[in-house]
Amino acid sequence: MKLHEVLEQHPQDVIFTSKYLKQRGISSTLCQRYQQSGHLKSLGYGAWCLADQEPTLFHALSCLQQQEQKPIHIGGLTALILHRQTHYVYPDITNPWYVMPTATHLPFWFEKHLWGVWPQKQQTNFLPYDIGLISWEPKKQPKVIISSIERATLECLHGAPRKISLAECYQNLECLCFDDSIHIDLMQTLLEQCQSHKVKKLFLSFAEHNEVEWFDDLNLSNISLGQGIHVASPFEGGQLCQKYKVMIPQSVLALDDYQQAYQMD
Repeated sequence: MKLHEVLEQHPQDVIFTSKYLKQRGISSTLCQRYQQSGHLKSLGYGAWCLADQEPTLFHALSCLQQQEQKPIHIGGLTALILHRQTHYVYPDITNPWYVMPTATHLPFWFEKHLWGVWPQKQQTNFLPYDIGLISWEPKKQPKVIISSIERATLECLHGAPRKISLAECYQNLECLCFDDSIHIDLMQTLLEQCQSHKVKKLFLSFAEHNEVEWFDDLNLSNISLGQGIHVASPFEGGQLCQKYKVMIPQSVLALDDYQQAYQMD
């Protein structure tokens, strides 16, 4: 198979790994010839790019997901931005989140490039990797796997307060107040299988205070919260939510009289 045949099969892709090309009869020697003729350029050991293209993070992630079968996806705040479910308006995605299991190793050609942005990596096993992921096709970009709204909401709480403030997590949850804003069965499954008590306690506290329409549809008896008290933001004052045994930080309390509206000791 020649290069033009591969391109016909992948009209939106501009990055190809050496392994993927070799499986289709295009050897490293042939890739070097394509480089000399101005058709390909090297991205580093193991990957090639079309010479007349400037690849984006979406191209790189699509390559890892489709060609390498790497368990990596766009998640957290970036996924919520793509779903248009954020309190603030983000005209550009300058700090995209990509999420993967802890043991995942990424190739050097991917790690060494910034792809025109400043990406944030989140390596964690707090959720099973095969739940709450969907296919997404941005305009003029290749199809990629991203988090659903439900999973992205929990990923934001897991990344707070280092990657995102808890106040913004709370405000983003306000966007999900109505029954048709989430899939309750998926949210229930994610909460039941979530390994982070911090995430579950904050989510339930925030959702209940926001009086979201779907809160009563959750089966709280199947969601384990552990026994201890969790301090969500250790360097910030706050107040204890007795029901969920979590310290709500002052930045959230100050948003809308949270302290008076919610029953806390």
